[in-house]
Amino acid sequence: MPWFLTIVIILVVAVVFDLGLLACAMLALLGLMLISRFLARSWITNLEATRDCNRTEAEAGQSIPS
Repeated sequence: MPWFLTIVIILVVAVVFDLGLLACAMLALLGLMLISRFLARSWITNLEATRDCNRTEAEAGQSIPS
């Protein structure tokens, strides 16, 4: 979250001082970060894992055939 705040502050400073290239770079970075966060959250919600074991008890370090 601090990265988003830093980027927004730099973006506001760039707009106030009319620094077009810096503003464009910050907009691109902000968009990239938002898209990556959205994709990471959507991928993790659709992730599913299962594990099957044919034994109810095992010793630590013991190998269990699948």
